[in-house]
Amino acid sequence: MTNTKIYISYHKKSPLFKSDVLYPIHVGRALADKNQDFDWLTQNMIGDDTGDNISSKNPNYCELTAQYWAWKNDKSSDYIGFMHYRRHLNFNTKVSYSENKWGLVDSDDNTDVYIEKFGLNSTNINSLLSEYDIITVAPWSVDNAGSKNNYDHYKSSDPKLHIEDYDKTLQILRTKYPEYSADVEKYNSSGCGYYTNIYVMKRSIFNDYCEWLFDILFEVEKLTDISGYDFQEARIFGYLSEWLFGIYLTHIKRERLLKVKELQRTVLNNMHVQDNSRFNVCFATDNNYAQHCGVAVTSLLKNTKCPQNFDILILNDGSLSRKNRQKFKRLEQNFPGTNIFLLTIDNSVFKDFPIMENTHFTEAVYYRFIIPKVLNKIDKIVYLDSDLVVNSDLVELFNVDIGENYIGAVQDIIGYENQERLNLNSERYYCNSGVLIMNLKAMRNDNISERLINWTNENKELIMWPDQDVINVVLEDKIYYLDLSWNLQEFPNAPYDFDKEDIDKAVKSPKIIHYIGHIKPWQSYFKRMYSNKYFEMLLLSPWKGRIVKIVLLQLISAFKNMFYIRNVGVHKVISILGIKLKIKLKRLEERELNKELKRQSRQINSAKKDLSQVNEEFIDAKG
Repeated sequence: MTNTKIYISYHKKSPLFKSDVLYPIHVGRALADKNQDFDWLTQNMIGDDTGDNISSKNPNYCELTAQYWAWKNDKSSDYIGFMHYRRHLNFNTKVSYSENKWGLVDSDDNTDVYIEKFGLNSTNINSLLSEYDIITVAPWSVDNAGSKNNYDHYKSSDPKLHIEDYDKTLQILRTKYPEYSADVEKYNSSGCGYYTNIYVMKRSIFNDYCEWLFDILFEVEKLTDISGYDFQEARIFGYLSEWLFGIYLTHIKRERLLKVKELQRTVLNNMHVQDNSRFNVCFATDNNYAQHCGVAVTSLLKNTKCPQNFDILILNDGSLSRKNRQKFKRLEQNFPGTNIFLLTIDNSVFKDFPIMENTHFTEAVYYRFIIPKVLNKIDKIVYLDSDLVVNSDLVELFNVDIGENYIGAVQDIIGYENQERLNLNSERYYCNSGVLIMNLKAMRNDNISERLINWTNENKELIMWPDQDVINVVLEDKIYYLDLSWNLQEFPNAPYDFDKEDIDKAVKSPKIIHYIGHIKPWQSYFKRMYSNKYFEMLLLSPWKGRIVKIVLLQLISAFKNMFYIRNVGVHKVISILGIKLKIKLKRLEERELNKELKRQSRQINSAKKDLSQVNEEFIDAKG
């Protein structure tokens, strides 16, 4: 098996990329301040200050201190590579993502989704490496920065870069390695460059590259006075190496028959470090339900004593509009310490899953199936539907111990009917899937995501209530039942299959109000018992501006019932402010018929006159 190590350079506490192929390394550890970040860095990764190293040169050499360390101290790897704590390669060659002007694929995902999305796992990486000698970044056009070519890019793109330093480096390069002269000219005149020092190489090529690179840079260091440089300018050798890498790659592609694969560069914008002591809540939505999801999140954060301890993870299909994304960000800012993550998922697996026609359901209801896989570093989470309002402190729900069960849930209001339809154990219940405590660790251990998806594919004709039927069948014997108040399924004249005392208690003090059914409070205020709760939270959310539109639509709907003309049986009914007038259709038809006869009579008389006139004109013409 190929022994691959891709070193991820860190200098502060950031999302951790660590696996049997990804090796985080603390750069500049020899000079690092002994603070909280230092403790985290030393606990989670190796440093570049052991063995033969240049760790103390990090202010001038940047991430090259990790590269030097690996060159001198890692003698066992077949492939050696480097990426940054924020910037990586997209090893998912099946998908090409849109890039920003700097040639980077922006991502706001959390670490788990990011890793899956861009194929940053050992199986995928080693499989790709087996076909290539070098994997590196796709060339980026310097025209995006207003530069003419790579030489001009060093000269004019940034004040911290001094062309005199680059000219001196090129002179040393040509003197020490004259066989590179043509490659220097070719690369410098090119409009595309290989930047950011991100690559994976076979060991022999890596050794050759490091021997060449550090030989040149150490010579430049001897001949350059940087004592007057500021902090940014002093990173000179890190900058120079980016241009030198492009020249080296140009040379070996010309001189050797090597297989080189160029991949997109990605950048992780979400720098939150997951803390297992935090409370994780997951939602699933699309752009149509974003407002209601936002109201649910607002109610959750407003009714807890510790909003700063919550991480809200919102699964979506990527359809969220820019305005809705901005509102979620504003909601996050309204509760300092809270983190709201918008996680775009691949929903292709659900495209053919059954959805009830003419309902509010979409394929988003199935996203909860893959939560154990998507959030694979979280062991416990609470899942909430978007059409609900939290009316209590959700920490209390987190503290419920569901033991070895897969989920904790509340019995559905029509559970018995669905039990019979699906032939479930009569001694168990049928749960509602809108509020779930999820034991993600147990679900992962038993491949529950795959089982839910497989059962759906094999039994589509049996499914009436989309995700809910599947969950009840697959997880039947491992469902812990919660108090009804944690999911009061508020629905007019609901046929509750509960004890009346339990119903009365939950109705009096609901901890979560779930607006099930097709008529929602934002559609008809007066048809829901707890519509006021939804609008209270809407007014506290970044979506409060929508309330005017909602009220107007409901008024229009009400007026439609107050002013109308309809045919009812043999009558035409005219309603004005509740006063109804009935006119027999037969009488109306007679009136219409008389009008039509008079109209036709007038047309006949007019035609007779026209004919008489034509006849007279004909006689006169003949005479």
